[in-house]
Amino acid sequence: MANSTPLTNGIKRADDLNEAERALLDSFRERQSKAVTAPRAELTEADGKDCTLKLAHKTESDFDLAEAILCEALGTEDKKYAGSLINSIANASAAPDRLQQNGHEIIGNAIVAASTLKAESPAEGMLIAQMIAVHNSAMTMLSKMHSSTHLKQMDSMANQANKLLRTFATQMETLKRFRQKASQTVRVERVYVNEGGQAIVGNINTGGGAGMHKKARFKPMLLDMQQAPRCGAKTRKGTPCQSPAMKNGRCRMHGGLSTGAPKGNKNALKHGYYTAEAIAERRMIRALLKESRELVASI
Repeated sequence: MANSTPLTNGIKRADDLNEAERALLDSFRERQSKAVTAPRAELTEADGKDCTLKLAHKTESDFDLAEAILCEALGTEDKKYAGSLINSIANASAAPDRLQQNGHEIIGNAIVAASTLKAESPAEGMLIAQMIAVHNSAMTMLSKMHSSTHLKQMDSMANQANKLLRTFATQMETLKRFRQKASQTVRVERVYVNEGGQAIVGNINTGGGAGMHKKARFKPMLLDMQQAPRCGAKTRKGTPCQSPAMKNGRCRMHGGLSTGAPKGNKNALKHGYYTAEAIAERRMIRALLKESRELVASI
């Protein structure tokens, strides 16, 4: 005869919590009661292509509070500017068909993330908006990588996710440096010089050994591969090929004989790497990375 085990077996009830667990739960509830609830986002389809964004807080009539929360999260007092940043985050985070299905969830999570980072100026708001878009795109690439069954497509998705995650880390460091500009400190230390001693103020350059380079460091251009003769064949851009040449004077790409056209139906779709959708997706990620690098460089 089988034992009937209750569904709550192994799950602690409120009465079974220890002191540390109960203190953690009470602290979380206290912080939750003091926190400002993020506004809800609703998308209504207008003409089959464009959608209208509507924000609300707890009721339909408190949209002013919802817009105030959004502006406070993005570091601006201009409602139109805050709305344009949210639209940019949504468009850069997902394809149009996905926005029509889960746009309210994407925008809602973006507002929560922006509220957590708390921009202190419009410039920080721009950087935080790009950080959220880069993070969402990176998570999308990782998800597609795990769902793919072709090695080349998985490699492409992993490469794009790696670039996006490195960009996100750079953006975090830039945000940290930007916020520390106003809190820079100058430390003055005392220097004691005893009788008979000398104090030198400034940079001190010590001489190296005989024949030592002034800035000795590892230089990849001094490797044998880089010192090899160049191929010189005409590339598609019309410039000489700069790849290392083999014994026949050409590189491995320009020195072999053509294998001819492929035999049989080898041009059929195999992995989707060169489809219009995949190309457009990579183009969008490159544009997002370029915009993020330009903003990081300008701060």
